[in-house]
Amino acid sequence: MAPLLDNLFDESYIDPEIEEYFDFLEVDEQDQTGFLNKARVRQNFKKCGEMLDLFMQYPDRFVDLITPKSSHFHLFFFQRIMLRTMTWGNATYQTFARGTSKSFLADISRYLKCMFVPRHNSTITAGTNKQAAEIAKQKIVDDLWVKFPLFANEMQKRKVAGKILEAYKMGKDYVEFNFKNGSSLGLGNVRGLRRQSLIFEEVIEQDEIKVNEVYIPLLNEPRRKADGLINPNEPQSQQIYITTAGYQGTFSYDKLIEILCRAVLEPTKYFVLGGSYRIPLACGLTSPKQIEDIVNSPSFSKSSFEREYESRWSDAPMGAAFSANMVSSLRQVKVVELKDKITQTQKENNCFYVICADMAKDGSAETAVGVAKVIPKDHYFSYKFVNLLIIPSTDYMVIANSFKKLVLTYNAKLLIYDANGIGAAMRD
Repeated sequence: MAPLLDNLFDESYIDPEIEEYFDFLEVDEQDQTGFLNKARVRQNFKKCGEMLDLFMQYPDRFVDLITPKSSHFHLFFFQRIMLRTMTWGNATYQTFARGTSKSFLADISRYLKCMFVPRHNSTITAGTNKQAAEIAKQKIVDDLWVKFPLFANEMQKRKVAGKILEAYKMGKDYVEFNFKNGSSLGLGNVRGLRRQSLIFEEVIEQDEIKVNEVYIPLLNEPRRKADGLINPNEPQSQQIYITTAGYQGTFSYDKLIEILCRAVLEPTKYFVLGGSYRIPLACGLTSPKQIEDIVNSPSFSKSSFEREYESRWSDAPMGAAFSANMVSSLRQVKVVELKDKITQTQKENNCFYVICADMAKDGSAETAVGVAKVIPKDHYFSYKFVNLLIIPSTDYMVIANSFKKLVLTYNAKLLIYDANGIGAAMRD
């Protein structure tokens, strides 16, 4: 393994093992029916096993081998590191800026895993099943198979009523790729199935409950060898988290900290990687003009740039009364109530509206307003926010009139604002 690492930057260097493999493939004694026939494999069975073991540990070297000579594609150094950690680790968390091809590399990682390891079942998850299916079609069929035509040959052909169909199944909310060795790469509806690895695409957009209660339990059953035993040297239940940065105090951030702590205790099994826009920019994967326009754009906020391009997780106020998770859960309103919609039954139960406001101070600040419906119970009150809006002004005359209009619209019983601080002028 040492020569591979020492000569990683030398593109002219060829590993001795790979050079022997080239010699093996270039032997003239080939049958017309196949590139690798059974007789040649049996004669060189040990060498084939050693080569397969090498490619399983260093999948980037296999990508180098199968890249067409006419192709301009090649892996950069940082992409090789990303690909190897996804192969080695039980859990990998990668936070990178846009343009680093993190999703593409994750797809290659799982595709090669399914190729090399029989009966390895993997799944790519996304925010919605439809989104996952679209990602699969775009990344694998329209991209991966185009860059590496040999990949398509690994699929199990489907034949129905004498007709050869596409080598994958695809519906509105699912996609399934079945390999000749019994492995599968699925996307979409996977409840109740068993998987040996998962890719969490843009985990900042995924639901905590669904990840913990639907996806991760799929990894409970490890892959078994043909003899029914478990390979102790094989990473089992692999979790790969691919995302851009989000907010601290959220589930995705907590998962990042969890894997980071595990990486400290077991550095050979858990990996955390991250990088800003400077990495793809230095490699020519991102346009300098695009970055310059975004930096100079007045409509692109600093916090958004830090999350999307600097891979910095936005701060959550320490000791705040409401966490980011709580705020996100309160925002899940199916139907916004734009006016008083309390029914006769709710009136009999003494339901009412409360309007609360976070006052704007000066400059370009805006007053944030929340409308809550309060439901009295026997010994307590419950509530839910039915509308969130802003008043784009720091003129308190305008804000006061907006408050009065909202109170009349919702027939609100309470209006809550900071009358002793920033909003002291509102009392007049």
